[in-house]
Amino acid sequence: MNAARVPAGVRAGGQFATRRAEEPGVRLTRRRDIDDYFDGGVNDYPDVPWVQAGTHITLWEGDWAQLPVEPVPLAGMRRTQRRVLAKHVARHLTGSEPEGGDLPWVVIYEGNRWVLDGHHRVVAALDRGETDIEAHLLDLDGRPHI
Repeated sequence: MNAARVPAGVRAGGQFATRRAEEPGVRLTRRRDIDDYFDGGVNDYPDVPWVQAGTHITLWEGDWAQLPVEPVPLAGMRRTQRRVLAKHVARHLTGSEPEGGDLPWVVIYEGNRWVLDGHHRVVAALDRGETDIEAHLLDLDGRPHI
């Protein structure tokens, strides 16, 4: 990363902005690394274990909306992207996300809960001290793990 392009307060090559979020008084409560929020994971969808094993999910946004909505424990969630941005988390913390935002999409595979979409909402929920989050759930194991 070109150091001249790194905004003030952001660690070059880092995962989080180290400065305060754009909304006044909003601050990420955990550290700068995305794995301070998630129990590991992968940096991009093609690297998730079910794709590596040959299972491909071809669901569109409307398909996810038809999946069951269940409370999902936040502890132990795994990520499928490499970073979240403090300004997007702040929108969820302050309630300024348009229409509250959509529910996260969570996949259960081999007993692990993977966030496919909604990483910023998950981080905001953790920063608010919540223990569960309502999410659309796709269980590739076909048995309950929650």
